[in-house]
Amino acid sequence: TPPLRLGALDVLAQHVLGCACGKPFLSDELYDEVRTAAPYASLSRTDFDDVVDFVATGGYALKTYERFARIKQDKQGRWRVTNPKVRQSYRLNVGTIVEETMLKVRLVRSRAGGTGSTGAIARGGRMLGEIEEVFIE
Repeated sequence: TPPLRLGALDVLAQHVLGCACGKPFLSDELYDEVRTAAPYASLSRTDFDDVVDFVATGGYALKTYERFARIKQDKQGRWRVTNPKVRQSYRLNVGTIVEETMLKVRLVRSRAGGTGSTGAIARGGRMLGEIEEVFIE
């Protein structure tokens, strides 16, 4: 079994935004929930609050631009999305990037000299590009 990895903060940020898209949440409750997941069991409250702040403001570089605010606290202290476009954008773009195996695509000719689909295929040929393996299966 591979060793347990600590939780990635970018994945946590997606979870925070996803929770706000579902329904408003209280920081204390979400922090308690997140720490029940093994990769986040040792997550400090400071790191959690920093992630929530990052989702809310876009971080120190974008804090001054209102359009990058994704979540805000309401009068009851619950975090909620700033507008429906945030919810829509999240649902269209959520996910983590997993590196896929890339395969080379080459232009080859048959051993008979033509480009037809019959006969043995020669090796090599001019490289056309690359494609992720998942699209070939």
